[in-house]
Amino acid sequence: MPKKTTPPPKPKSPAKSPAKPSTKPPAKSPAKPKPPDEPDLEQLLTRWPELSAGQPRSLDARSAASFVLSEVLPLLTDKTLLARLATLPKTEWNPQALTDLPQAAQAVLSATTALASAVARTDSARLPEDLLAEATVTKARMMRVIDYLLADDEPIARELIAIRQGHGYLDLAQDLAQLAKLYGAHQLQLQKDRHLYQQTDEKLAATLSQRIFSELRRDEPTSERERLSQATSLLVYLYEEVAATVRWLLRKQPDEASRRFPSLFSVARRPRKKSEAPAPVPPTDPQ
Repeated sequence: MPKKTTPPPKPKSPAKSPAKPSTKPPAKSPAKPKPPDEPDLEQLLTRWPELSAGQPRSLDARSAASFVLSEVLPLLTDKTLLARLATLPKTEWNPQALTDLPQAAQAVLSATTALASAVARTDSARLPEDLLAEATVTKARMMRVIDYLLADDEPIARELIAIRQGHGYLDLAQDLAQLAKLYGAHQLQLQKDRHLYQQTDEKLAATLSQRIFSELRRDEPTSERERLSQATSLLVYLYEEVAATVRWLLRKQPDEASRRFPSLFSVARRPRKKSEAPAPVPPTDPQ
């Protein structure tokens, strides 16, 4: 009987070498679009050295900038008008104003946003808790006394209404200063109250008002206000340069010229705020 032969072992397959890392660079994620560059306010100001600084107090800067961008700039794309402007001698008219006007308007909007953000940060900063608590209680007590004894006096009643409308730390400081003056002016009537009236409240309110003003001045956004003032002054100057020139070109249609290129102050007048009617000045240190 023939012997069974054992088949030879199968040759082992060669070990696979480890996969080499890919040399292809990883796919780049699409770059995020960059926001448009903000106008270079400093560069704009250097081009107009004759500009006088200082923001007009009666002008709403944001409304003025929005009016220029939405209402005026479309008018300045008229080819006929641009051709007439191009014929004017440069000794009488600087065409750079047409280029810089929209940039000035954008600078105003940017500065307005920056200031609003800075003011919000200032308003969110807390006063010392003991100062806030004492000021709030003192104001409420003085208001109750004046309201009880002097509410029938119409001018004083109007002052009380204005004080009640206040909100925020600045209004609190101004309200305390105003209440201190009312206490001083009407002491004889107010001291008749035997329940809440405290003779020392007049001096206390003035002191608390001064302390709050001092705390708020630490975080005053001075640089942001200055930048907005510069941008607004530039906007007013450039707009008036353009508007006055166009009004002259359209002088045979004066009504049309005034309607299309009115004074910025007539279209963007700033409404009067409570704190401006009138705002009490920070009290001096009580004696």
